[in-house]
Amino acid sequence: MEWQETEVRHPHEGGIALQVHGGGDPKEYDGKFVRYRNIQVKELEESGQ
Repeated sequence: MEWQETEVRHPHEGGIALQVHGGGDPKEYDGKFVRYRNIQVKELEESGQ
């Protein structure tokens, strides 16, 4: 199945958020963290479809 989104649902400019979806026992999360570095965003060319 091929799908092309035609409805504009998100702004073309703005911030990007990163989210971690944990698993396991939430009691084990205490004192743990996630770091991101060297994140790059690349603008893609339109596919023309």
